[in-house]
This record gives sequence, structure tokens and C-alpha cells, in this order.
Amino acid sequence: MGRRSKNPNNSNKKVRDGKIMDSSAVMDISIWENHIQEIKEGNFYKFTNCKVKHFFGKKLSTSPETVIEPADKQDVTQATQSTASLRPHLCCPDIQNVIIETNAICNTKGCRAKITGNTESKKMVRCTSCNRAMLINNCYMEINTTFQLETTDKQYTVMANQTTLSTYLGEDVYQYKDNVDDLTEKLLLLDNVDFKLSTNARMITEIVDHQQELQK
Repeated sequence: MGRRSKNPNNSNKKVRDGKIMDSSAVMDISIWENHIQEIKEGNFYKFTNCKVKHFFGKKLSTSPETVIEPADKQDVTQATQSTASLRPHLCCPDIQNVIIETNAICNTKGCRAKITGNTESKKMVRCTSCNRAMLINNCYMEINTTFQLETTDKQYTVMANQTTLSTYLGEDVYQYKDNVDDLTEKLLLLDNVDFKLSTNARMITEIVDHQQELQK
């Protein structure tokens, strides 16, 4: 599972995201509230009365009716290997276009909601989730980049967060928050790089130099 629980936007409840698997398959799951304390990573459990949600793909979620019980140990080697093989790996795709979006994030502890609407010309903003007002300069900023990538047989519209971009570029992309043109040009000029995607092919999980990847 994910390393720590969190409070999602517009919610006072805690959730912890992770993977659930049996001998044949792996699926994303959200563990809510008291169920978090019932799970120890690496152990085996039986889940009943979970909900299925659809958010960029199918996902399980616990509910107040969910029951979690200890289960017998299973061999999950095959499921882990098959899931890894499903993750798309785009070898040197053409970067057709890039859109960089910067969003102000509420600085209230426990809220962290995205502040929508035009904030560029404002000194003060009000969070629509917790109703607290704050200076825009005191907000957290989130930078997300959407790429349109093209291979010989398919186009992909995928998003990379600032951590993924910063890791590959070797610099903190947060420095471009006030003027994204330089970052946009730098990304459009990327050449001879591979993109590793999430299993649902919506998120870029890693960008690597093509020759470096071949040497691994």
C-alpha cells in the first residue's frame, strides 16, 4: 500500500491507497478510515463487501460494510509479473504538444483543495472547500504537465506531475511557476527519451534517456 494515509480534498476521512492481489490479478484499492489499522502490508486478507469505483480505470474501495478477515497465504508471483508487463513503455515517441497547468492549492492543514478559477491577476483567493481566504503568494502551487505523445501506431494523452519532471530534468520545475514558456520549450525539445506509463496509460511514472535504459 501507499506509505501513509491522507485526507483527500473535500473530505475529513483518512484514506490509504495501495494494491490488492491474488494468484491471478492485481487491482488498485482505497482503504478508508478504521480499515487502515486492520491491514499490515505483506499479510494476506479476505475482503468482502467492497465497492467498485471508476476513476481513470477500475478501482476497489472499502466501505462501512466491508469486512476484512485473515486469509491463507497465496503465491502471487505470477500476478505481480503479469501486471508489470502491462505497464506501457513508449520508446522514443514524438512529442506532439505540451500543456502546463499551475494550480494554487489551499494552505489550510487538512484541506489542501485545488483552488479553481483564474488566480493569475489576484492577490487574495478564497478556498471553495474550507472557505478560508489567503494570499495567493502563500498558497502551495501544483504544476501538472499533459503530453500528447505519438508512436507509429497510436497517440497517448498522458500527464506528468512536477516530481516526475524534476527527477528527469535534474532541477525543481517549481521555479517555472510564474513563466512556463521556458519549461514548455525544454519539454518539447526532449529527444531520444522513453516514457514509462501507469497501468491505465494515463500517468507518466518515469522519463528515462533511451540509451541509459538500454544499458540496464
